[in-house]
Amino acid sequence: MFKYNKTFSSYSVNDISKAVEFYEKTLGLKLLKTPEGLQIDLEDNNDLFIYEKNDHTPTTFYLL
Repeated sequence: MFKYNKTFSSYSVNDISKAVEFYEKTLGLKLLKTPEGLQIDLEDNNDLFIYEKNDHTPTTFYLL
């Protein structure tokens, strides 16, 4: 079967300050704020990167 030791996910939001509020304040996750966006280190060596996009529209599907 597949074996992996690290995953990486990324997606855009229309308001990075609201994303900070949600992920840091509501969910209690540690964020690293970079000029490009937000780096979030999740459990088991998994990362999430969120970036602001002016013409952001919510996705209708997700891929892993």
